[in-house]
Amino acid sequence: MKQCILTDLEEHSAKPTSRLMQKKQLPKKSWTFFLGVVKMISKAKAYILRELIERASESLNDTDALSGIELYPIWAVGVSYKIGGRIRYDNILYKVLQDHTSTESWTPDLAVSLYARVLVPDPEDIPVWEQPDSTNPYMKGDKVHFPTKDGPVYESLYDYNIQSPAVWPDGWKLITEE
Repeated sequence: MKQCILTDLEEHSAKPTSRLMQKKQLPKKSWTFFLGVVKMISKAKAYILRELIERASESLNDTDALSGIELYPIWAVGVSYKIGGRIRYDNILYKVLQDHTSTESWTPDLAVSLYARVLVPDPEDIPVWEQPDSTNPYMKGDKVHFPTKDGPVYESLYDYNIQSPAVWPDGWKLITEE
């Protein structure tokens, strides 16, 4: 009987319930138990798949990571984070800068020595310049609007650029006048 149930589930996975119940091969109590086991297996498989997806997401570059922010775990207190990992906090993607175990007072938005906000923009959506720190500078070729979304577009001429176009004009090239 076990083989019949498994075969039916594999062959008719879209509607296994109706076919098995029509054959009356399982009493209702057993059927309820069996469905519970299938759900547990499905949930266990989902956890395994989630872990595989999270590991695969580690190889993405920052641009791709930003387009799939949902792939990354949400920051939590008491979790051991490894350098280079990525996490979400307030729906913003951060990179982990050093190994540590998170604490309530070391949130990604406040602990700049532990986390860097990923700033690589979508190439189609040029962001407004915002003050980076040494952990998340603009790189050569990054484009920004400055000083507002309606302002002109500038392109960084240097890697690790943390100065605005107003403070360091030689570090930026004016692309468009708005």
